[in-house]
Formats: sequence, C-alpha cells, structure tokens
Amino acid sequence: MKKILVPTDLSEHSQHALDVAIQISQKSELEIILLNVIDLEKFYTTAEDGTYINASQDEGYKQHLSDQANKRLSEILDQVASDRILARVETGDLIEQLSKCVTQESIDLVIIGAHGTSIYEEMLFGSNANHIMRALKCPVLTIRDQVKDFKVDSMVFATSLRDNLDYALPQIRAIQQLFGSVIHLVYINTPVDFFNQRKINEMRDNFLAKHPLNSYTFTIYNDYTIETGIAHFSDDVDADIVALAAHQVDDMLDYILSTHTSDVIIDEAKRPVLAFSI
Repeated sequence: MKKILVPTDLSEHSQHALDVAIQISQKSELEIILLNVIDLEKFYTTAEDGTYINASQDEGYKQHLSDQANKRLSEILDQVASDRILARVETGDLIEQLSKCVTQESIDLVIIGAHGTSIYEEMLFGSNANHIMRALKCPVLTIRDQVKDFKVDSMVFATSLRDNLDYALPQIRAIQQLFGSVIHLVYINTPVDFFNQRKINEMRDNFLAKHPLNSYTFTIYNDYTIETGIAHFSDDVDADIVALAAHQVDDMLDYILSTHTSDVIIDEAKRPVLAFSI
C-alpha cells in the first residue's frame, strides 16, 4: 500500500478519519491525499435580481467557497504537522471526483468519517454506499469515532460464503499483511436466510478452496438479523474492525450496503467498518 485518500467535509468526523490515516502512514510511510470536493450545484447564492442561483453560475461565490476550503485545509495541515499529507480542493460531483482521484492517484485505501455534514452524509452513506464501492474499486474504511490507537490485530470479515472475491482478495491480504491481522471469517445465520450446519460447512469449504486465507478462524453465528449478528460477534471476539464485501444485488450483504442498514452496522458495531469492492 502506498496512498490513502481522505475525503473531508471539514467536520470533526472527517478529522477522525484523517487522524487514523496519519497513524497508518506512520506505520508504513504512506502518502495521504486530503480531498475536499465542492459540489457547486449544492450551494446557492442570490443574484443581482434577487433570484436564487447555484454557485456554478456565480464565479465570485465559486471562488469564495474555494478560498474558504483552502484556508480551512491549511489550518488542518498546521494542526497535524505531517509532511505526508497533500491537501486538495476540487469542484464537481463528489462521487465522480473521488473516483477520479482514486484512479489517477492509484489510491489503495479510502478513509471516511461517518456522519459529517448533510451533503457528504447523503452521498457517502445510506442508499449510495454500494454505488460508491463499485465506483471507487478500492477498500473504504469508515471511522465513526475518534480512534487514538488504531490497530487491526483482529478483523471480523462477514460473508455470505457466496461472494466472488477474485478482485477483493488481494486488497484483503494487503490489509492483513500491513497490520498482521487475524481474520475472523463469520457467516451470520438468520431465521429468514437459514441454512443447516452441513450446508454451511459445504459452502465454507467451496469458498475457501477458491479464496484461500492465512491466519483466519471460521464461525457460524446465529442471530435474528445480520446487523446485530455482526455487532454481537465482533464484541465476542473483541474485533478491531469489521470488514464487509459489496457485491451483486439481492446478495445478503449487498442489502446491508445498499440500504440505510449500512449506518446501523456502523452504529451497532461501535468500531471501524472496512468495505471491499468485488
């Protein structure tokens, strides 16, 4: 891993994400890109005739927004005092700019702070989460609270055992190698999607034959819902982070990543959530 992208809305939660990125960079000397995207279509001002127009139609207001963002980013850089951070302000659609940066800069990991301002929250969470995973094509780590000592000794990886991890497996191994993690592979068995022990063991064997892992455990965990099962199991093994895979529509965890329940996992798990694109 060489580069981390931290999208920022200049909020406290974005600062939590940057703090984690800095801790990771100190461990492996990674470069950090701190990116603020101004979606001009979301900002409005008043024209001379008194009508409301968006910022894209007012060059002066557009420059004002950019100057404000650059000033705040400079203040943040002064506070963290790290020479591994490159701050940048871009204008346009948030997802398009993030995807462009990931591609052009060969980003290995995106770290976002949960529950920032409403514009970022609308785009980075909820119904757009699965779209983001596919668009960015790299792991996305969500930080909810301040993490003073970030580590990944123990990683819960929730799976339906029907995932195709051909694309994500190198990413998973890179994270595991960077932190020396033990992966706790878990299948959450729920009443609405119940399989017996023999069937799950067969699914597990097929999954691991295709996607071999090192330093891992496997658990079948019974609970009423996937979200609570992930949260409870993560508590039981005292996991540092929870990892999920974004995949095709109608698959078990795709439901989580394509609806409001992605926020439920972030809230209930009470730990960072790492999503892999597949």
